[in-house]
Amino acid sequence: AGTLTGFDLVVSQPGVGMGNVLGVTKSYALKPVKVAVFYSGVKDTYGQPITWEEGYFERLFRMYLWDAQEFTSIDETQIKGGALSSYDMVIFPAVKKGYMPTIKDALTTTGFKKIKAFEEAGGFLYSHGESNYIAEMAQLVVTGTVVLNNRVSISDSIGQLRIEDEASPVVFARLSNTMYVLDDPMLAAKENQSTVAIYTNVTDNPPAIVTAERGHGKVILMGGHPADKREYYPLALNPVLWAMSQKAALACDGVQKFNEEVERDVIPGLEADVPVNVSISFSNFWNTTLQGVDVISV
Repeated sequence: AGTLTGFDLVVSQPGVGMGNVLGVTKSYALKPVKVAVFYSGVKDTYGQPITWEEGYFERLFRMYLWDAQEFTSIDETQIKGGALSSYDMVIFPAVKKGYMPTIKDALTTTGFKKIKAFEEAGGFLYSHGESNYIAEMAQLVVTGTVVLNNRVSISDSIGQLRIEDEASPVVFARLSNTMYVLDDPMLAAKENQSTVAIYTNVTDNPPAIVTAERGHGKVILMGGHPADKREYYPLALNPVLWAMSQKAALACDGVQKFNEEVERDVIPGLEADVPVNVSISFSNFWNTTLQGVDVISV
């Protein structure tokens, strides 16, 4: 009779001994995903590409992720052809100011329907600056979220941020509460969307980072350009890591500690034919409730 208490949890994590607590802070269990980076076929009046920020994302993927996460450039024609169905995430880097009407004509209604269907099916849409308006044209954020005729202009181009939602994966990693801005469209707070951060050095403190969910996917709008300067790279990569995240796994075995001379998975008995029940308990000491937990016994 009674409860056996001579067991510890052994977690498959190097350096964690029996009887010790494995502390897991905010973290990701990452998996490779297929990423498409938008590179518009539209050219400016000098025949130059308008997706000026695309090169910064290439640098992030090639130099700072060491090509560990692959990506493919994609244009309006490929989007209209349904290519997004082969990807998990699409990134819309900033384009030159004033070219949204031309991109709208290039994508057509077909392209915007494909973008919307991609996100609603579980895809991640991540955009910067001017290109945030693509999400609005695709009806993935509330009308008026991206205000093209009202710009964020700061004399030193450094937006001071106040994080409104520290629990958002979009701000898990950052070196400072600032972001590089370049006369970008103002974002507006709307219902059923999350304002993750606001500007504190812009009149009326407008949103700097907005997220939304439509269907099974996610939309991340960055008001500025964290991909352009090294000190903001963690902020730029957070949405990519979020898209790469999956369920984490903690594996454990119950081991006996009554007698060190007996095998760890053998319960020493003082007499024969006495029924023994063994159970392992798991406790969550974090400050939020675990969601979607699957317990598997093998």
